[in-house]
Amino acid sequence: MEPGWERWESYFYPETYDPEERLGVLRNMFDERDSTVLRFLEYDATRHRMREIDRGVVSIPQTYDLDHLRGIHRHLFQDVYGWAGEIRDVRIRKNEDSEFARPREIPTMVEEVHEFISGVSWQTIDRRSFVNSIATTFAFLNQVHPFREGNGRTGQAFLRDVAAQSPFQLDYSQISRDLWNNASAMSSPRGDRRLPDPRPLLPLFHAATKPDVVPNARRPRTTMDTGPVTSGYDGNRGPELH
Repeated sequence: MEPGWERWESYFYPETYDPEERLGVLRNMFDERDSTVLRFLEYDATRHRMREIDRGVVSIPQTYDLDHLRGIHRHLFQDVYGWAGEIRDVRIRKNEDSEFARPREIPTMVEEVHEFISGVSWQTIDRRSFVNSIATTFAFLNQVHPFREGNGRTGQAFLRDVAAQSPFQLDYSQISRDLWNNASAMSSPRGDRRLPDPRPLLPLFHAATKPDVVPNARRPRTTMDTGPVTSGYDGNRGPELH
């Protein structure tokens, strides 16, 4: 990784960065400074790379750990960001009440997610237990938020790989973007609650869970129909936490 990525501002083009809002357009492989144009370029690039994963053109070992996540992120965002596949080295938060994992905590927290996944009997799981387990997996993975950008798409792909071990599959088209974002926020630690709470996510994963008529088969990933979902930044805040 190039020197300087450890500083929040260095992720952005200087001329696009607003120090008061702490936001701007992320440096990208297109060298694009317009957030709207970048949004569409990124969407097209990652959609193409996701299709490659679906067709089996690229092999990402399904180890359900940090290497697995990094492999997905690297492939999806290799045409967009120079740091694709690299865990973030800055602290970020969504709002005043909720901070995601600190960079030094990321490997340990992802390993805890891996251990949870390894402890579930996915092959023989019933539907109710599947919904509970997949919601718990996402709640804790979302709290880790290992990458500077692209955590949502990477997380969705990762959960599809986890679900492939089971008699069920996930159809994200059954979940609206707003419901997904709201439930994700509600599941985050806040106040005196130090751990994520998967309960707000249960109705969403209940709706998205379907029987897998061809277990363990690679199938096209059905994602939420959000169109281009980023604008060069994801709304996270950072520097004041350093």
